Amino acid sequence: MKGIWRVAAYCIGPLVMVCGWYIGVLENEATENLVRGKGKIITSVLREGDGSQEMKVFVPEITYSYRVNGTEYSSHSITMTPVHFTSKMEAERITERYRPEAPVQIFYDRTNPSRAYLETGAVGNGGLTVALGVIISLILIPLLYLSGRRNNSAILITDRDV
Repeated sequence: MKGIWRVAAYCIGPLVMVCGWYIGVLENEATENLVRGKGKIITSVLREGDGSQEMKVFVPEITYSYRVNGTEYSSHSITMTPVHFTSKMEAERITERYRPEAPVQIFYDRTNPSRAYLETGAVGNGGLTVALGVIISLILIPLLYLSGRRNNSAILITDRDV
């Protein structure tokens, strides 16, 4: 039974790395159809979101318009993932960056032009997950190896004493 847990512990790091790689593949697929375009900021406001009583959440709400093949669209997505901050100052930086009436570069989905974003970053954490898997492996594998050697030497000492 001890051996099964040992093998499972050795597999944790590589498993986390594989999950990170898969997240990275999904991230790449999500951005592969994006095309650059030009848009115009319509509104830029800061809203206090639904946080807990202990922690306030601030949500920048940016609305922008853009034209694709003669059709006018509008969107409010800043990135592919929801954007909210626990710091009002950080959230204000976003609303200051996107002022009303300002021209802006947007990224729209060529297969569905009604889906657009102001920024393509912050899709997910595939790279961070891979790095976490490497760190876990670098810590666990030597620890497990050394603990296995220590247990084996304790058995050898006990056998000699008998």
